[in-house]
Amino acid sequence: MLSAQTLYLSIRSCLTLAIRMSAVTIASSALLLAGLIGSVITATAAQADTNSGSVPNVAATIRPIHSLVASIMQDVGEPYLIFDKADSVHGAVLRPSQVRRLQDADLVIWIGRGIEHELIRPMKAIADTGRLVTLAEEAAIEWRPLVAEDHDDHKDHDDHAGHAHDEGGLDWHVWLDIGNAIAMAHVITERLVAIDPAHAEIYQRNEAVLVASLTAIDIKMAAQSNGGDYVAQHDAYGYFTHHYGWHSLGSILAGHEISPSIGDVRRYSDLVKDGKVDCLIADARESQSAIDLVRGDSDVPLISLDPVGVTIPPGPAHFGQLMVAIGEGLSGCNK
Repeated sequence: MLSAQTLYLSIRSCLTLAIRMSAVTIASSALLLAGLIGSVITATAAQADTNSGSVPNVAATIRPIHSLVASIMQDVGEPYLIFDKADSVHGAVLRPSQVRRLQDADLVIWIGRGIEHELIRPMKAIADTGRLVTLAEEAAIEWRPLVAEDHDDHKDHDDHAGHAHDEGGLDWHVWLDIGNAIAMAHVITERLVAIDPAHAEIYQRNEAVLVASLTAIDIKMAAQSNGGDYVAQHDAYGYFTHHYGWHSLGSILAGHEISPSIGDVRRYSDLVKDGKVDCLIADARESQSAIDLVRGDSDVPLISLDPVGVTIPPGPAHFGQLMVAIGEGLSGCNK
């Protein structure tokens, strides 16, 4: 069986070639990817009996992370999604049933205090049990600063430094970089193998297939992206846009519950009027009144995105569909 690391390195080599060469090369790379995925599945067709041993009780916080866990646990069991339906982690209060699921779980997987801020207290209760997986600390994440940190006009928001996404001036939407997602998937796999060695082969196979699938998506989106300059309603897309050649001119809001300053509205409105903005990104689940003010009567493309993908059904396919949805949304700015 190909190891996940060997598979990943092979696919990344294809990606490097694909983004440098023609569409023919990209198509050939896609065929090679299909062959690599097939080799993983074929090499592990005689997998262990999925009914051997007990199935671990695993909980994950938000849909993108839950999707990674669900992908790795395929053929073994299904993880529990803490924030289900259209729940938001912002200002969330756990229901008694959710608290019980956390207490009963063999493994609880979250990113960390900078994104699931309201879970800090319940997570502290299980932090010393060895059942908590804090991906921000355990995974080899390549961090990026908040875009707002680079703009002097946002200095008047310093009093909001305690906002969940402002932990240390870092952008905590780390899952929107496929490289980070792969790093987190590796930690998830290791922790699952540690508590459930009977299904180690299945977890490792699923990790390899997930890496292949995500890298194939990465290749396709890298080849299709034309890039450009954008202004976002909320500073949530820096990982994704930076990776695919887009440049953020800043975000209008410093947080989800914060009104824009007059200076910010004027600054970004002037950029729009001067023709320096290729795209405006609104939050699909929040009021876009602030970004409407910036847009005015201009014809700058305005798209709505959701970094968590609450309208996408949870499960193994969720993460890939989320990344494709964001990529397709941004492609609307190039038309």
